[in-house]
Amino acid sequence: MPKNDTEVSQPIKDFLKVFQEETAKFEEISEEKKEEKIETEEASESIALFYEKIRRLIEYKDDHLIKRSAIQRILKRNLIIEWRQSDFTGQFINELVMAGYLNREQAGDEAKSEVARIIGKYQALFKNLYNIELRRWLVGVASCEIEEILFPQPVKKALVRALFQSLENKIVVQNEPRTTESRGERAVVRGENDSTDREIQIYLASLRSLVKVDNVTLGFVLLKIYLPEWFQKNTKKKSYSTRELFLLKKKIEKKLASPLMFRIAVAIKRTALYFNIFYETTLRNAGKAGAITEDPEALRFAVQLTCGQIYDQEMKRFKKRVRRSLAFLVITKVLLAIFLEYPYAKYVLGNVVWLPIYINLLFPPLFLVLLSATVSKPDSKNSALIAEGVEGAVYNSGKNKEKIIVKTSLPRTTASGWQMWLPVMRGEKKSFSAIFLDLFFFLTFGLSFGLAVWVLHFLKFDLPAILIFLFLASVVSFFSALVRQPIRDLAVMKEREGLITTLLDTLFLPFVRIGKWMTENFSKVNIFLFIFDVFIEAPFKVFVRFVQNWAGFIRKKKEEMI
Repeated sequence: MPKNDTEVSQPIKDFLKVFQEETAKFEEISEEKKEEKIETEEASESIALFYEKIRRLIEYKDDHLIKRSAIQRILKRNLIIEWRQSDFTGQFINELVMAGYLNREQAGDEAKSEVARIIGKYQALFKNLYNIELRRWLVGVASCEIEEILFPQPVKKALVRALFQSLENKIVVQNEPRTTESRGERAVVRGENDSTDREIQIYLASLRSLVKVDNVTLGFVLLKIYLPEWFQKNTKKKSYSTRELFLLKKKIEKKLASPLMFRIAVAIKRTALYFNIFYETTLRNAGKAGAITEDPEALRFAVQLTCGQIYDQEMKRFKKRVRRSLAFLVITKVLLAIFLEYPYAKYVLGNVVWLPIYINLLFPPLFLVLLSATVSKPDSKNSALIAEGVEGAVYNSGKNKEKIIVKTSLPRTTASGWQMWLPVMRGEKKSFSAIFLDLFFFLTFGLSFGLAVWVLHFLKFDLPAILIFLFLASVVSFFSALVRQPIRDLAVMKEREGLITTLLDTLFLPFVRIGKWMTENFSKVNIFLFIFDVFIEAPFKVFVRFVQNWAGFIRKKKEEMI
């Protein structure tokens, strides 16, 4: 490799600088925070941990989203359900510690002061804000703001920035659609043009591809871009009317729904993988990350070694995700379906046919396990290809300068609702073959569901049983794809797909698509989560605080006796 091809790129140099600075001060910060602890009683802590484990089973979240979700849930209970105006910062941090989300070393006086400031800011805002939709949105923003204080990730941010900087001048968008917004939206957010929009979309795509964040976090990032004064500490706060907040929320949601961001995310998927593997390699070689990066041979060896470790780690996580998915399906989907199916058969039809009930009970978990068994760990050839890709991402080689073409012929309006099922109806300019394939893809929905209905009718399924089966099959198909995706994302080598695999994908893809849509939309009305939030969590937290106070009282009495 020529000498100029082994020069480390500037974005990677900037990342390594932040990485080395944070690594150097990590031990110093840890020692300082050891003196600042929040004491909790072990009895109440055990009860809180048990409760969180139960709740995780009915609220399926990826591991990296669990902490922010817990913060959002506690804020929602205090700011929306209980409408508290008094300071609850101590209780808030204590709950996170007892639930196992926050280490005692992290919960010091400085963190508590910052959290109190943020909670107070939103309490003041909510005094004159009665719209429940805006309150929920702002609670999501507040949860991200607090997460940044309690769980800062400067190295991850530096990595995302490095990916964005390396992609900024490489991405070429063909037929780039112009954004359209109302006059009110332009009044709330000023100074944005098409060039700025393109940069924002690339940054959001980088964040989504690299860190796998959800829309709540992406919306928080957009708010920081549009209104940085919202997060400033010592400046006079501007008051926003309900209308202004609605327009701001609408603009952010429109930006998050942009097809361009998803197209860019797909195009940079492999590049994001290379950056992520490089990040993991630096973590595993923190003391000599700079030296390894300067030596292509050493980097190649370290990357391949890291790949093997990541494969083993992801396979363990995969098995854990399968278990969580099984529990989630059984508790929130299967039991609910059975409770609907059996009463209908007994009290409406007057005759219970047990075969459909047994099938609907056993099919989802067995089908998920069967599909999960097809996952295999990537091999050493895949590791070698990843190492080659990491070299191209790290050094100023020819590969690092190759353009990434993002093709889009989308109209100015974003497709939504029923239009997602028939791409040809969106107004896109396509070739005859592309239109034919879109139509054929639409017809596969009828083929897949029609075949399933025919088989179920043959097995004497009634209408509710058929609907429940189709619902469960769709959800399970999506969950199977979801839990397998992290392993598949590691595979750089193209899979060989035979005729049978293609036919199976054709039949199951409609179920995956419907399952994704139902999971995203029906998760908002999860009856079990509603019961937990309204009828269980608030009284339970009161009980936990009582146990904590009582345990402390008993401990003091024992000390007095001695």
